[in-house]
Amino acid sequence: MKTYIYLIIHILSISKISAQVANSELYLKSTVRINNVENNEIGTGFIIGQNSDSLFIITAKHIIDGVNASLLVDLTDELINIPSKIRRKSNDLDLALLSIPKLNYSWNTYNHIKLSDPSSSKLFLVYYVDVLGQKKELEPKTIKAIINKWYEENDIYEISETLIGNGNSGTMLLCNRGVIGIAIEQRGNGICRAYRINLVKKWIDSFDSKIWQLIETDFCN
Repeated sequence: MKTYIYLIIHILSISKISAQVANSELYLKSTVRINNVENNEIGTGFIIGQNSDSLFIITAKHIIDGVNASLLVDLTDELINIPSKIRRKSNDLDLALLSIPKLNYSWNTYNHIKLSDPSSSKLFLVYYVDVLGQKKELEPKTIKAIINKWYEENDIYEISETLIGNGNSGTMLLCNRGVIGIAIEQRGNGICRAYRINLVKKWIDSFDSKIWQLIETDFCN
Protein backbone atom coordinates (compact mmCIF):
# COMPACT_ATOMS: atom_id res chain seq x y z
CA MET A 1 0.00 0.00 0.00
CA LYS A 2 1.40 3.37 -1.01
CA THR A 3 1.78 5.92 1.78
CA TYR A 4 1.22 9.62 1.25
CA ILE A 5 2.36 12.74 3.01
CA TYR A 6 0.40 15.82 2.03
CA LEU A 7 2.62 18.88 2.17
CA ILE A 8 0.73 22.14 1.80
CA ILE A 9 2.70 25.34 1.39
CA HIS A 10 0.39 27.99 2.76
CA ILE A 11 1.30 31.68 2.72
CA LEU A 12 0.47 33.05 6.17
CA SER A 13 -1.34 36.28 6.97
CA ILE A 14 1.43 38.87 7.07
CA SER A 15 -0.60 41.21 9.26
CA LYS A 16 -0.39 38.72 12.14
CA ILE A 17 3.28 39.37 12.91
CA SER A 18 4.42 42.22 10.65
CA ALA A 19 4.68 44.62 13.58
CA GLN A 20 6.79 42.17 15.59
CA VAL A 21 9.30 40.77 13.08
CA ALA A 22 11.33 42.67 10.51
CA ASN A 23 10.66 41.39 6.97
CA SER A 24 7.95 39.11 8.33
CA GLU A 25 6.78 38.07 4.87
CA LEU A 26 9.99 36.08 4.39
CA TYR A 27 9.23 33.87 7.40
CA LEU A 28 5.57 33.50 6.56
CA LYS A 29 6.21 32.47 2.97
CA SER A 30 8.75 29.90 4.18
CA THR A 31 6.33 28.12 6.56
CA VAL A 32 4.81 24.88 5.23
CA ARG A 33 2.09 22.49 6.34
CA ILE A 34 2.70 18.71 6.39
CA ASN A 35 -0.16 16.19 6.46
CA ASN A 36 0.69 12.49 6.74
CA VAL A 37 -2.76 11.05 6.11
CA GLU A 38 -1.70 7.41 6.21
CA ASN A 39 -0.43 7.65 9.79
CA ASN A 40 -2.89 10.37 10.81
CA GLU A 41 -0.05 12.79 11.58
CA ILE A 42 0.01 16.49 10.88
CA GLY A 43 2.90 18.86 11.30
CA THR A 44 4.71 21.97 10.17
CA GLY A 45 8.08 22.80 8.66
CA PHE A 46 9.96 25.65 7.02
CA ILE A 47 12.17 26.22 4.01
CA ILE A 48 15.88 26.67 4.79
CA GLY A 49 17.44 26.70 1.34
CA GLN A 50 17.16 26.00 -2.36
CA ASN A 51 19.09 25.04 -5.45
CA SER A 52 18.24 25.43 -9.11
CA ASP A 53 15.40 22.89 -8.98
CA SER A 54 14.54 22.10 -5.32
CA LEU A 55 13.40 23.67 -2.06
CA PHE A 56 14.76 22.20 1.18
CA ILE A 57 12.44 21.92 4.21
CA ILE A 58 13.30 21.17 7.84
CA THR A 59 10.70 19.47 10.02
CA ALA A 60 10.31 17.10 12.98
CA LYS A 61 11.23 13.51 12.14
CA HIS A 62 8.32 11.94 14.01
CA ILE A 63 5.89 13.50 11.53
CA ILE A 64 7.23 11.45 8.62
CA ASP A 65 8.67 8.34 10.26
CA GLY A 66 7.71 5.11 8.53
CA VAL A 67 6.45 6.59 5.27
CA ASN A 68 7.44 6.83 1.63
CA ALA A 69 7.15 10.49 0.73
CA SER A 70 4.74 11.42 -2.01
CA LEU A 71 3.75 15.04 -1.53
CA LEU A 72 0.77 17.13 -2.52
CA VAL A 73 1.98 20.73 -2.62
CA ASP A 74 -0.07 23.92 -2.68
CA LEU A 75 2.05 26.70 -4.18
CA THR A 76 -0.80 28.90 -5.43
CA ASP A 77 -4.53 28.29 -5.11
CA GLU A 78 -4.40 24.74 -6.44
CA LEU A 79 -3.21 21.42 -5.08
CA ILE A 80 -0.53 20.10 -7.42
CA ASN A 81 0.81 16.55 -7.20
CA ILE A 82 4.61 16.63 -7.43
CA PRO A 83 7.36 14.16 -6.50
CA SER A 84 9.47 14.69 -3.41
CA LYS A 85 12.28 13.17 -1.38
CA ILE A 86 13.07 12.57 2.25
CA ARG A 87 16.69 13.69 2.06
CA ARG A 88 17.84 12.78 5.55
CA LYS A 89 16.63 11.71 8.99
CA SER A 90 18.72 12.34 12.07
CA ASN A 91 19.72 9.31 14.12
CA ASP A 92 19.85 11.26 17.37
CA LEU A 93 17.54 14.26 16.93
CA ASP A 94 13.87 14.64 16.05
CA LEU A 95 14.77 16.25 12.74
CA ALA A 96 14.22 15.42 9.08
CA LEU A 97 15.12 17.15 5.85
CA LEU A 98 12.70 17.09 2.91
CA SER A 99 12.99 18.46 -0.60
CA ILE A 100 10.36 19.33 -3.16
CA PRO A 101 10.68 20.51 -6.76
CA LYS A 102 10.97 24.27 -6.90
CA LEU A 103 8.71 24.75 -9.92
CA ASN A 104 8.12 28.51 -10.20
CA TYR A 105 8.03 29.15 -6.47
CA SER A 106 10.01 32.25 -5.53
CA TRP A 107 11.81 31.90 -2.17
CA ASN A 108 14.02 34.43 -0.39
CA THR A 109 16.22 33.77 2.62
CA TYR A 110 15.81 35.25 6.12
CA ASN A 111 17.67 35.51 9.44
CA HIS A 112 18.56 32.88 11.99
CA ILE A 113 19.81 34.06 15.35
CA LYS A 114 23.15 33.02 16.79
CA LEU A 115 22.81 33.74 20.50
CA SER A 116 23.28 32.01 23.83
CA ASP A 117 20.24 32.92 25.92
CA PRO A 118 17.16 34.53 24.32
CA SER A 119 15.11 34.52 27.54
CA SER A 120 15.04 38.32 27.73
CA SER A 121 13.70 38.66 24.17
CA LYS A 122 10.09 38.85 23.03
CA LEU A 123 9.36 35.48 21.44
CA PHE A 124 6.44 33.84 19.69
CA LEU A 125 5.46 30.79 17.64
CA VAL A 126 3.69 30.64 14.31
CA TYR A 127 0.99 27.97 14.42
CA TYR A 128 -2.02 26.54 12.60
CA VAL A 129 -5.54 25.67 13.63
CA ASP A 130 -6.38 22.83 11.28
CA VAL A 131 -8.78 20.05 10.39
CA LEU A 132 -6.71 17.26 8.86
CA GLY A 133 -6.65 17.41 5.09
CA GLN A 134 -8.99 20.39 4.72
CA LYS A 135 -7.16 23.38 3.38
CA LYS A 136 -10.10 25.71 4.00
CA GLU A 137 -9.68 25.17 7.75
CA LEU A 138 -6.06 26.34 7.87
CA GLU A 139 -5.84 29.51 9.92
CA PRO A 140 -2.34 30.66 10.89
CA LYS A 141 -1.91 32.50 14.17
CA THR A 142 0.88 33.58 16.51
CA ILE A 143 1.19 33.19 20.26
CA LYS A 144 3.55 34.58 22.86
CA ALA A 145 6.26 32.16 23.96
CA ILE A 146 8.30 32.27 27.16
CA ILE A 147 11.46 30.23 27.67
CA ASN A 148 11.30 28.55 31.08
CA LYS A 149 14.51 26.57 30.79
CA TRP A 150 17.43 26.25 28.46
CA TYR A 151 19.09 22.84 28.59
CA GLU A 152 22.44 24.10 27.40
CA GLU A 153 24.09 20.68 27.21
CA ASN A 154 21.74 19.57 24.42
CA ASP A 155 20.49 22.94 23.12
CA ILE A 156 16.82 22.43 23.96
CA TYR A 157 14.47 25.19 25.10
CA GLU A 158 11.46 24.46 27.29
CA ILE A 159 8.74 26.95 26.41
CA SER A 160 5.53 27.88 28.25
CA GLU A 161 2.29 29.55 27.19
CA THR A 162 2.17 27.59 23.98
CA LEU A 163 -1.35 26.16 23.77
CA ILE A 164 -1.04 25.75 20.01
CA GLY A 165 -2.60 22.32 19.65
CA ASN A 166 -1.50 19.25 17.75
CA GLY A 167 0.10 19.44 14.34
CA ASN A 168 2.57 22.22 15.00
CA SER A 169 5.73 20.21 15.54
CA GLY A 170 8.35 21.64 13.23
CA THR A 171 7.19 25.24 13.38
CA MET A 172 9.41 28.31 13.87
CA LEU A 173 10.25 29.87 17.22
CA LEU A 174 10.84 33.55 16.41
CA CYS A 175 12.12 36.75 17.93
CA ASN A 176 11.90 40.20 16.37
CA ARG A 177 14.89 39.66 14.09
CA GLY A 178 14.67 36.05 13.03
CA VAL A 179 14.17 32.38 13.80
CA ILE A 180 15.85 31.06 16.95
CA GLY A 181 14.47 27.53 17.13
CA ILE A 182 12.22 24.77 15.84
CA ALA A 183 9.40 23.37 18.00
CA ILE A 184 9.65 19.60 18.25
CA GLU A 185 7.36 18.36 21.03
CA GLN A 186 4.18 19.22 22.88
CA ARG A 187 4.41 18.11 26.52
CA GLY A 188 0.99 19.10 27.85
CA ASN A 189 -0.13 21.94 30.12
CA GLY A 190 0.95 24.54 27.61
CA ILE A 191 4.56 23.36 27.54
CA CYS A 192 6.55 22.51 24.44
CA ARG A 193 10.20 21.94 23.64
CA ALA A 194 12.27 23.40 20.84
CA TYR A 195 15.74 22.86 19.45
CA ARG A 196 17.98 25.89 19.31
CA ILE A 197 18.38 26.79 15.63
CA ASN A 198 22.18 26.51 15.78
CA LEU A 199 21.78 22.82 16.63
CA VAL A 200 19.66 22.34 13.52
CA LYS A 201 22.23 24.13 11.35
CA LYS A 202 25.02 21.99 12.80
CA TRP A 203 23.14 18.83 11.83
CA ILE A 204 22.47 20.06 8.28
CA ASP A 205 26.10 21.17 7.83
CA SER A 206 27.34 17.75 8.95
CA PHE A 207 26.27 16.24 5.64
CA ASP A 208 25.85 19.20 3.23
CA SER A 209 26.95 22.74 4.08
CA LYS A 210 25.33 24.17 0.95
CA ILE A 211 21.73 23.44 2.01
CA TRP A 212 21.53 25.88 4.93
CA GLN A 213 21.09 29.35 3.39
CA LEU A 214 19.71 31.41 6.28
CA ILE A 215 21.56 34.59 7.24
CA GLU A 216 23.33 34.48 10.58
CA THR A 217 22.52 37.36 12.96
CA ASP A 218 24.05 37.71 16.43
CA PHE A 219 21.15 38.85 18.63
CA CYS A 220 17.39 39.38 18.68
CA ASN A 221 17.18 42.95 19.96
